[in-house]
Parts: sequence; structure tokens; C-alpha cells
Amino acid sequence: MLQESSILIPPKLTDDDYRRVIVKPAEEVGLQIEPGLVEILLQELSHSAGNLPLLEFVLEQMWEHRQEGELTSVTYQKHLGSMAGALERKPQAVYDNLDDMAQECARWIFLALTQLGEGTEDTRRWVKKSELVVKRALLNQGMN
Repeated sequence: MLQESSILIPPKLTDDDYRRVIVKPAEEVGLQIEPGLVEILLQELSHSAGNLPLLEFVLEQMWEHRQEGELTSVTYQKHLGSMAGALERKPQAVYDNLDDMAQECARWIFLALTQLGEGTEDTRRWVKKSELVVKRALLNQGMN
């Protein structure tokens, strides 16, 4: 069953590959996608390695806002605006729904996961989960 449902993805996807990634799964569940929406999504893709997860996230958001079994560009513009907008709004909405203590914890975790650039762009920083737990416990005890 796993072999039948697996999809091999080449290292670099073409626009036609992305079209299939967008349209084929929708067709399999009887969902219609407006052709104009497919073209908008293709224009917003930067064709980099992180596009597929971003596209999946946007399509999942669109699924939540589908109307009458269809995904349209009007719904996309109204609820997401753009891929970047979707990626900004969802985490902010999750953060805004946290209580004060959870927001403080989330802020601390994301600062720990960020390497501040000195005169350059800030980037991600790899941290073991165990380090986050231990450091946070020490901070809560007033130790540095």
C-alpha cells in the first residue's frame, strides 16, 4: 500500500511538476482547483528547495477555506493573500492564542533558535531539545 501511494519527487521540480503536485491530489478527492489559482501559486513559487513544504502548507490552508468543493483565486486572495502572507498569519494567530506564560516560553525558544547576525541577516541555529529544557530550567531558577 505504501509503495502504491508513494510519489517520487525529483530534486528540481518544473512548473509542470508543480501543476501535477497541486492538481492531482485534489482531483483524487473530487476537489476542483480554478486554473487561475494554479497559475498564481506557480508565480509565487521561487523554485527553491523549501517550496514543496510551503506549497503543502498553503494548500492545506486553502482546503480549510474551500467552498462547494472548489479552491479559487478569490478565496486565496481573501483568506491568505499570498504564500508569504499565509506563512506569517498562521504562526501569529497560534501565538496570539497562547496565554502569557506560553507566549513568553515561545519567545524564549525562538530567540534560542536564532543566530543573530552581526551586520548580516539573522539565521536559524541548531539546538538540541535537551539544551532548551535545561537552559530554561536554569533561567527559571535565576541562574545563567
